[in-house]
Amino acid sequence: MLAYSRMGRLTMVELQVKGLMELRAKLGKVKFSEVFTPIMTAATVAAKGKIAKYPPSSAANSSGQKRWYERGYGSKWRVKDGSIHGRKTSQMLGKSWTTKVEDGGMRGIVGTKVTYAPWVQDRNRQASYHRRRGWVTVQDVAEKYGAEIVAKLERAIKALLG
Repeated sequence: MLAYSRMGRLTMVELQVKGLMELRAKLGKVKFSEVFTPIMTAATVAAKGKIAKYPPSSAANSSGQKRWYERGYGSKWRVKDGSIHGRKTSQMLGKSWTTKVEDGGMRGIVGTKVTYAPWVQDRNRQASYHRRRGWVTVQDVAEKYGAEIVAKLERAIKALLG
């Protein structure tokens, strides 16, 4: 499973699954695709569910201050007369994560096209304030849940080979 962004800047994280080639050789490409694509789809959906979570709202999302960030909209600020102005910049990161299965079930991809995703959910580029507010990175998800996802796929492969 991999993570990608439109700009290609999110670090790719790959989880290796043992037995795919053996199962594909046993079943043939067409039958393998029919059987394994739904299994890989379930694995990518599970990974997406872990990555796409917003952390709890913080003071940064509170309209009780002079400037704040409203999820699903963007930056907002209050001017002297009390009116509120803003700039709609949100690309709705949490909702943007998608899944795709390629190569007849051999590869599952989890990704987003949000341009600012690397600064929110990539450990190599994540802004410190996003880390402090609880945004997980694709690497966090791979480290915490990758073995569990791979184990489920490998159990399915063993059952099909059995």
